[in-house]
Amino acid sequence: GDTLFLGDVGRPDLAIKTDLTREDLAGMLFDSLRNRIMTLPDSVTVYPGHGAGSSCGKNMSTETVGSLGEQKQTNYALRADMTKEEFIKEV
Repeated sequence: GDTLFLGDVGRPDLAIKTDLTREDLAGMLFDSLRNRIMTLPDSVTVYPGHGAGSSCGKNMSTETVGSLGEQKQTNYALRADMTKEEFIKEV
C-alpha cells in the first residue's frame, strides 16, 4: 500500500483489516522505510500516489514529484534520529 508521499508517509490506521493493530502496521512501515526506501540513493525520484488534500496522509505536499534526498531532509517521518517508538506515536 501507501508508503512514502512527499512530506508524509502512509497512514497505518487506514489499513486495519486484519488482527494487526495500528501500532503493528506503523512498526512495519517504519521497518520498510528504514530498511528498504531510505537505503536507496538520494537521487531516486519519488512520484507519490496521493497529494495534498488526500486523507491518506496528514502533511502531504502539493508537489507532484520530488527526490528521496529531499524527503530525507524535509519529511518529518524520515528523520534519521527518530526511533521506532517515536515513529509509531507520530504516524
